[in-house]
Amino acid sequence: DDWNGSDSIVSMDDLEGISQDDDRSKAEQEAAQFLIDEWKFFETLDTARHKDDADDKISTNDLDSWLASVGEGGFDDYAKS
Repeated sequence: DDWNGSDSIVSMDDLEGISQDDDRSKAEQEAAQFLIDEWKFFETLDTARHKDDADDKISTNDLDSWLASVGEGGFDDYAKS
């Protein structure tokens, strides 16, 4: 999608760009800024798929694993709700 591009990965650099992009909605800018400010949550998402193996990026697989761990199913299930 628009946030994670063709590589299905969102880096801190991507988030900084989104948070400062005036063409983005306020909600998108605030969501990106939240992940920048709340680095522990970013780290939680980053390591959701491969525990203790941080790469400072959130992949679709990381997000899918985190959503499954909190009982929301995978990303596709979450996006449909």
